[in-house]
Amino acid sequence: MLPDVRLRPLLIGALSLGVCLRVLRIPARWDEVGWLYAAYYAPTVAALRAGDWAGALGFVGLHPPLYSLLHAAIEIAWPAPIAWLLLSAACSLGAVAWASRTGRDPLEGALAAWVLALGPVQIAYAAELNNYPLTALVIAAVLAGRQRAAEGRGVFLLAAAGAAACWTHGLAGWVAGLCAVSLGRRGLPALIAMAAACAPLAPEILALVADESTYKQPPVLLGAMLGTYCARFGFAWLFLLPFAAGGARRRPALGIIWAATAALIIGLQAAHIAAPHQYPYYLALGVIGAPLVAAGAASTRARWLLAAIALIQGLGMGALDVVGLAALRQQPDEAMAAALAEAGPEDAVYLVAPSWTDDDDKRLTSRPLTRVSLWRPLPAVTPYDFAYDNFRHGQPRLSGDTVIYVVDWPRREVLQAAAAHERLLVVVDEPRDDLRYTSEMAARLGVEAVSYDRQLLFVVEDP
Repeated sequence: MLPDVRLRPLLIGALSLGVCLRVLRIPARWDEVGWLYAAYYAPTVAALRAGDWAGALGFVGLHPPLYSLLHAAIEIAWPAPIAWLLLSAACSLGAVAWASRTGRDPLEGALAAWVLALGPVQIAYAAELNNYPLTALVIAAVLAGRQRAAEGRGVFLLAAAGAAACWTHGLAGWVAGLCAVSLGRRGLPALIAMAAACAPLAPEILALVADESTYKQPPVLLGAMLGTYCARFGFAWLFLLPFAAGGARRRPALGIIWAATAALIIGLQAAHIAAPHQYPYYLALGVIGAPLVAAGAASTRARWLLAAIALIQGLGMGALDVVGLAALRQQPDEAMAAALAEAGPEDAVYLVAPSWTDDDDKRLTSRPLTRVSLWRPLPAVTPYDFAYDNFRHGQPRLSGDTVIYVVDWPRREVLQAAAAHERLLVVVDEPRDDLRYTSEMAARLGVEAVSYDRQLLFVVEDP
């Protein structure tokens, strides 16, 4: 066992590295996908502004309303991207802090926090504008509550965190329920509290189960999923498997909870409910896995080895962010700069950013949106009549006195935007000689593009 004097540096190191790696994620994740995600909660924003609490407490897509309420509150109070991104990064860091309370002793807990702080999947999704960082936080709090209850120190934390988990994500509620059940009669009060918290959500859950649109995700392709996972997050996780196996022997209940959660994810994917090509669901497995692998490191040498593997993983992810952010300075962006400089109060900038990979690839960064300050409020606007959460319309926001739209596809709705402004300055980022973004775009807009290096600019005058 490591000397107790090393406990504090290990925990401080976990939190410090966790902060640094998550701060790097913030500018890296201010991209077109984040812009579109920020509009996903428009119905909750509208309901809160109208005083419609029943509407505000409804599901957003397949997800319970806790995150949407938090995001909407920020949207109303101060709709600056930095506030949205900091909320998620703070949740991810909070999960690291709670992980330190999941061990059977302080050393095990500090090592679990270290592993979670440096986990590549945790880092990749740490600043997403969705409910997954919050999901990691509430699951970590649930596990801390379970450990506390197992030590005979009461079930209040487990009950409170479990109730929050039910309102955050189905996976989090599942983990909370398993944790309560694993304690037997001791966990019964927490289980009752979770059931009471879920009761208001039950009608919508049943409606979603019956809705055919819930089952629309593509089929599971295990080989492709594994290959993409390794390409994005590396192979070091393979070296954690022996630690996880040892942890499952020493903490069998935790191993069962991990296995049951993995089985649920696979089942949801097989049922076409969860997307097999997306990986945020594995945040839940990582949070449960952190104390599991920490428990599997039974000797001093094993603990140092585990700490080293985790450090390599975390620094590797951080290096990718540093390289990506540095590369932004080398990418030409003259068209976006010209559009923002020329746009007057009656004009708008319409950014078309083709998606050359799926929207779950968190290695990507965006040069055009670096010109839109993270710190400047971006209130949502509707220059013409449309449902704001309909992504086809580019979710326009007001930056200073300039309206900015962001889309990933040259849809015909661009003509509605052109009609709503005196001039529409359409920037196409990296068209790659794809006719949809070049000649077909010119034909749709009725103007020829000014060509810049890796960007096009169409200026559409309102007739």
